[in-house]
Amino acid sequence: MKITLSVIKADIGSIGGQIRPSRALLDCVRQEIAAECGRLLIDCHASATGDDIALLMTHECGTGNEAIHKLAWEAFIAGTRMAKGQGLHGAGQDLLKDASSGNVRGMGPAVAEMEFDERAAEPFLFSAADEKVPNARGSTCDVTG
Repeated sequence: MKITLSVIKADIGSIGGQIRPSRALLDCVRQEIAAECGRLLIDCHASATGDDIALLMTHECGTGNEAIHKLAWEAFIAGTRMAKGQGLHGAGQDLLKDASSGNVRGMGPAVAEMEFDERAAEPFLFSAADEKVPNARGSTCDVTG
């Protein structure tokens, strides 16, 4: 079975300048993508590194899929509304357009995707860094689907 691993990352608001998203902002984005786990997505996880939120998603839709990119965009839009409501710094700053065109490439968020044949018990490691700080802070998570 072909599996696609999509990571889509954006800065949509943070507390205290460019430190980190608020807990409520991160929870809002998590809820948006979690609603599609078991349906559109096989598995998903939202994490924060510095002031960026990264959406890690596994699915069978292939790279550049409109539904996957729209889901990420809508999650970031919901998070931006939360960030604006909380008065967070840089609310929606990585969202360069007003509406999704079906693919988030060129719209602000960073995208990394790969498609591969699934093998039994094969783990992967996702590592993210936020380049906006003097020393890149990173977070990792090991997700199995």
